[in-house]
Amino acid sequence: MPLLTLTLRHLDRTAELEARVRESVQRLERVNDRIAHCHLTVDGSEAGAADGAKYAVKIDISVPGAQIHADNLHLDPAQQGDLNLALRAAFDDAKRQLQRLRWDH
Repeated sequence: MPLLTLTLRHLDRTAELEARVRESVQRLERVNDRIAHCHLTVDGSEAGAADGAKYAVKIDISVPGAQIHADNLHLDPAQQGDLNLALRAAFDDAKRQLQRLRWDH
């Protein structure tokens, strides 16, 4: 498994969240087994925000000769309040980019 760095902002670290992230990174590794490093940042809005919790998920992946930057920012704002949907959208974006990279090289 590649080196994984998980940064959480305004969000509690749980074993369930860490396990889900590790599982998702392992799935990405099936697409491209040359992933050297994966840095995932999950930013939850501060408690008490008027519009409810929103999650910004950003994934930075290093592979030899390339950097991948994926996120969930393309999600409908109403869906950004669901952490599971936010994670899935960011990892799907990363997967698409890794697949494209594999076919381009």
